[in-house]
Amino acid sequence: MELNDYLSTGMDGKPSYTEEWKEVKKLESSRKTSDACKKVKEILQQAKQDKNYPQIIKTFIYSLDYQNQVVDDGFFPELKELEAQLDNFPTADKAFLHSVLGEIYLNYLSKEYFSISKRTDVDVKDGNVATYSTKQLLRTAKQHFIQSIEDPDALKKCKTIEYKDILLGAYEDRDNMMPTLYDFLAHRALSEFFEKDISRYEVFDDNFDVSNNDLLKPKDQFIELAIDGKPYENSASYQAFLIYQNLIKFHDGDADKTVLLFNDLARLKNYYSRSVSEDKQEIYIATLSAMESTYADSAVLRDQVRWEMAKFYNDKGEILTAKKIAEQIIESNADRNATNNAKTLVQNILLHSLEANAEKYYPTGHEITFKTNHKNINKVFVRIGKVPKRFFDKPDYLGKSYLMTLANVMSDCNDYAFDVECNPNHAVTTSKLSLPAQPL
Repeated sequence: MELNDYLSTGMDGKPSYTEEWKEVKKLESSRKTSDACKKVKEILQQAKQDKNYPQIIKTFIYSLDYQNQVVDDGFFPELKELEAQLDNFPTADKAFLHSVLGEIYLNYLSKEYFSISKRTDVDVKDGNVATYSTKQLLRTAKQHFIQSIEDPDALKKCKTIEYKDILLGAYEDRDNMMPTLYDFLAHRALSEFFEKDISRYEVFDDNFDVSNNDLLKPKDQFIELAIDGKPYENSASYQAFLIYQNLIKFHDGDADKTVLLFNDLARLKNYYSRSVSEDKQEIYIATLSAMESTYADSAVLRDQVRWEMAKFYNDKGEILTAKKIAEQIIESNADRNATNNAKTLVQNILLHSLEANAEKYYPTGHEITFKTNHKNINKVFVRIGKVPKRFFDKPDYLGKSYLMTLANVMSDCNDYAFDVECNPNHAVTTSKLSLPAQPL
């Protein structure tokens, strides 16, 4: 299972069980799954004595995998035992375990969907997972993800870095954009379920309107947006909306607005990409402009917003505006990523390019007409000449030295020069060029 590597060898100040887990890995690599499973059970007993909850979680996850390999349907008793142990865990570990369980149910559904899709939907709580329908599995996974963040006050007091050993392999946050365990688990809930495409299972109609223009408004309006949740009982998108609201509210009073901007941009770009509203472009750029002012106290954060603006105008075809903003970012040189991205954008805008499209055959005695697509070029040079047929008979004639070889075998060459329009907006321009008829 992918989750096996999510948990490392314990938290600071607790036994790491390094040698024990090395033995497990050795047995696993030797395909002695049954022996590996027994060893994991031994680690579990020791971890229970030590009250080492990260290790307990890790052993349960390994047991889930091994039991599924050793015993037919061995996965299900282990899963139910893991769920039965939930109330014995401290708040933070319990929350993390709920998140893990949510992913386990989703992975099981994805892996066995062909057979699961044939099951009928019998709504029995605490039933046999082996008989769960698609809807029941999704509902269970959803509930686990919701429970993983249902105690935000407690999770906000836990620094994510303190759980780095638990999260090793699942947590790559070099910029510390998820400083608390609440941040981490909320974003896991978003990425693993509430923003994941579960529509392929065709069991829930997600009727939440992600094209609602209010979702694209500046953060002060977004966090005050009140939407009645009753019509959206089964909507993953509605839960995502609530999570974004809570994340932004949580960090809205931060002295350092870095994490606030991270979440603010994440929700804005998410709803912009998913919206089909005719007004979305106008509202999106207006919100980015407002954000440029909101985060103006920090040149780093301001330039991160400016980069999103530059991308928007470049994608829209307003190249000069995009170039102007990118040059502001380069001049400021406050944020390394934004500056590097801006430099690349300007280089691409100023890049010279030329592409010619000609017919394969032209009748003798007729002029030769063809089209060129060019950018940042005001003159095109053409050389036309005779090339022996044997040159094209070689299977590798289009190799690396094609142009050099072609130049060497051409004879009776004529050179032509054409003035072409150079678009001042750095856009690609198409020109139709004509050459006089060529002698045989």
